[in-house]
Amino acid sequence: MATTNEQRLEFEFMEKKSNLMSMAYELSVIGNTQVLVFVHHDGGKSACFCTIDFQPVVTSDSGKQLIQSCLDNNKFTLSENEGYTIVNNISNGTNSSTPNREEANPEFTEKKSQLLSEVEEVSAICNTHGLALIMNYDTGELTSFFTKSFEPVAASEAGKKLLKLCIKEKN
Repeated sequence: MATTNEQRLEFEFMEKKSNLMSMAYELSVIGNTQVLVFVHHDGGKSACFCTIDFQPVVTSDSGKQLIQSCLDNNKFTLSENEGYTIVNNISNGTNSSTPNREEANPEFTEKKSQLLSEVEEVSAICNTHGLALIMNYDTGELTSFFTKSFEPVAASEAGKKLLKLCIKEKN
């Protein structure tokens, strides 16, 4: 039986995850950006948002195995019926000749910072394991945030190989 504190943390996680998914979507539609956000609560609940380029991280066998191994290290399992959202990136017509978007579009910088802060906050407050990947194709910058449990997704050889498959060269 869950304690009052565990119930409070699970409720807070459920409340914050919709805001987190909304923030991820908002960042993904600004332009030539791909986003992946995955959070897993110790109570067994997961939430995931990813744009099409990061889809293999959550749908391929190697991606699922990598995420499950991260959860296994912490004795959690990813439920088969956990849903995730995959969206095609909606571009604002930007192309490779666009100047550095962080200089040209302060909204991008602000939303990226807010999303990373929110993943970090949800991870700390709600006792969750979090991962955020943001690929800005205009600048070629990959930004990541991950709790220790998800470090293999961004730092292991298997994770790096998987991310290389996800991140495509844009012309």
